[in-house]
Amino acid sequence: MSNMRHVSFDIPKDCRLRKYSDQLRDIFRGKSNQDFINFRDKLFHESFAFVRSELVNTDYPLITVEFVPSKEEYERLEKQSSEQVYQEEEPITETLGFAITSPFGNKIYMNFEPLLELLKINYSVFIFNYVNTLIHEILHCFFRNSKSEQEIHDLQCIILEKFLGVSLPDEMKKRKASDFYKRPSKKI
Repeated sequence: MSNMRHVSFDIPKDCRLRKYSDQLRDIFRGKSNQDFINFRDKLFHESFAFVRSELVNTDYPLITVEFVPSKEEYERLEKQSSEQVYQEEEPITETLGFAITSPFGNKIYMNFEPLLELLKINYSVFIFNYVNTLIHEILHCFFRNSKSEQEIHDLQCIILEKFLGVSLPDEMKKRKASDFYKRPSKKI
């Protein structure tokens, strides 16, 4: 689910997560905002390409990403979208991203303020949560309403392990959607 923050696991030396962490460390040593933006965008494109390669028999959607800089603006957009679009399940806790899906195009909104806060922990935590959220929302764009949050989560864990080259702890893989989502009340 895209609202998880802290998960402990071993990071192999030659995995993609470590490679990205090293690249991000080098970017921050140079202190270039544009390099960070390019890196952020590269992670989206590489995540999308990997999901697309894993779902070979699925048509891939057009997706854009908006990085919402403030938590307040993100919450306003999330509330506005939930009022306009019926959701089978709605989040119980703060989220790091959500997607608006449509046959004409899809848009992922990223809650970038709390993601940037994760940089204070370390680069790997930031990258893991960013990529985890991206893959979760990309899967929503691929499947729109044809898969439940639980099905998305289960597939997300499989793809995340392959993409980042890590083994996720069982506690993460066995999480249930009901821990993070509830059925919305009917609007009259």
